[in-house]
Amino acid sequence: MQESSQVSKILIVDDVQLNLDLMKDILSDQEYQIATAINGKSALAKARAHKFDLILLDVVLPDIDGFEVCSILKSNPQTQDVPIIFLTAKKEKDSIVKGFQLGAVDYIPKPFSKEELIARVNLHLTLRKTQYELINSKEMAEAAAKAKAIFLANISHEIRTPMNGIIGMIDILKRTDLTDEQHEFIDIIGISGENLLMIINDVLDFSKIEAGQVTFELIQFRLADEITEVTKILRYKATQKGLTLSFEIEHNVPEFLIGDPLRLKQVLINLCNNAIKFTPEGFVRIQVSLVEFEGEKVRLFFEVQDTGIGISAENQLKLFKSFSQADASTTRKFGGTGLGLAISKNLVQLMNGNIGIISEEGKGAIFHFDCEFGLASQAFLTFQSQELEELIIPNKKLKILLAEDNVINQKVAILISKNSDIQSLLFLMVFRLLRHF
Repeated sequence: MQESSQVSKILIVDDVQLNLDLMKDILSDQEYQIATAINGKSALAKARAHKFDLILLDVVLPDIDGFEVCSILKSNPQTQDVPIIFLTAKKEKDSIVKGFQLGAVDYIPKPFSKEELIARVNLHLTLRKTQYELINSKEMAEAAAKAKAIFLANISHEIRTPMNGIIGMIDILKRTDLTDEQHEFIDIIGISGENLLMIINDVLDFSKIEAGQVTFELIQFRLADEITEVTKILRYKATQKGLTLSFEIEHNVPEFLIGDPLRLKQVLINLCNNAIKFTPEGFVRIQVSLVEFEGEKVRLFFEVQDTGIGISAENQLKLFKSFSQADASTTRKFGGTGLGLAISKNLVQLMNGNIGIISEEGKGAIFHFDCEFGLASQAFLTFQSQELEELIIPNKKLKILLAEDNVINQKVAILISKNSDIQSLLFLMVFRLLRHF
């Protein structure tokens, strides 16, 4: 990239030596570096050998005409960005139009005046320098934004690790002998920790999406199991508000799919959590229906319906945008980062789908999205379950190796294993591992 302080380099191509000398004298006085060529082949050779900021090109040349020279230069990645001004004595409209069609930026009629030559050359060199500066600024801004996004994405482990330690130890502390007042304090700490972790996860997930670091797995899974897990995760929160949380899968929806169940659950949890947050009474329901089969692919349609406060048409336009909520009072009253729906939109698009909303203020809302999955066979998943049963041997003393580089998380894992049904814990861990192979 050329710096604006560098001297501009100009190539003049004309078969009349007198014209070459005249233009060279005029432009040399402007402190430009000038090179000349008396025919098309010489011009092409010099343009490939040197980086010019502008080419003044005569139309009529003894070997190949200026139009052909221009066409060759514009087809070469090395020279295609160099602006070309045609020098021509032809006044026909077709000739001028042809020059612009081939990529020229301007033309100077012969005979030319000194003032016109200088004015046109200065104009296009200024435009080129401005273009350089804009491109350079854009590249620097993009590089800075990418570096920031990659940094945030890469520190996700470092940020989540201490939070997991805090939340894990809070859970263990709840199982000890505490007074009612201490239990209340621990509950407050636990809720605050969970809220903080949710905010951290939103910011880090969004950063990964922005940095293009989100990856999708292609594994086999049972759709009903994944949606059941979503409802289990959120049922306590729904029950606290007196809400009914349920799901329904239409009978013609394939039972087993190939895709990324974790990303699907992430979208559903975002939408359901959002619905629970804005629903004071009534229900939140997940519905799944079949859109179409496309060969070995299937497209499904998901709806998350609630009986909440609804969203006005005006505020619906603000949804699915980064760091955006319906209005300022939403953040004050309900909290959140405003990233959940933006993350969901990006994840759905990465699954070849679209997301939207149907709502009226005061009449609840239906968030809906579609996405594409592969079709899986039940036989594979049955085989997995059979292998899993063989691995879990009842009433046998187990030896477990814990691989964890964080001392606090080591402590949390050991305490949880001592106070939990280790058989069930191991079953769950092995089941999740097997599903990813």
